This record gives sequence, C-alpha cells and structure tokens, in this order.
Amino acid sequence: MRVAMSLEGRVALVTGGATGIGFGIASVLAAKGARLALAQPSLRDAERAAERLSGVDALAVAVDIRNPDAVRRALSTNASGGSARSTFS
Repeated sequence: MRVAMSLEGRVALVTGGATGIGFGIASVLAAKGARLALAQPSLRDAERAAERLSGVDALAVAVDIRNPDAVRRALSTNASGGSARSTFS
C-alpha cells in the first residue's frame, strides 16, 4: 500500500545529497514537493547535483558533517533563508 505524502512547504537537508543513495533520497523528497539543501563536502559536487534536479528548489551547501559547527551552519541555511525542518543522511 502506498501512502500519499506531500512535503510542500518543507525544507529537507540531505547530507551526501549529491551522489548515490543521498541523491536518490533527494530526488524522492523533491518529487514529494520538498525544497532541498544538498550538503556535500565539495560545493562543486553539490552544485552539479542541484543542477541535475532541474525545476526543483535546491540549494548546494558545502559541509563536512564531521565538523559540528559546519553542521549547525548548514542547518540554519536553506533555499528560503529559514531553517531546515527535516534532515536525511
């Protein structure tokens, strides 16, 4: 049984969102209406992933999740200037 779920108006921070499973998760969240913050150590990789998600409100964020201060900064940043409401890694 599939459950219809809308994430309209929500922002999801996806660590590792530029590649592999993270990109897959980001794609599903975007299809459900979420705006995205794609966190990756390489800003270039995050930007390329955001471009691949054409038509999606996606922000590329360079963050090393091993650095707690960098994670706090990433959580306070998203495509609308507010805070992320959902996190996925």
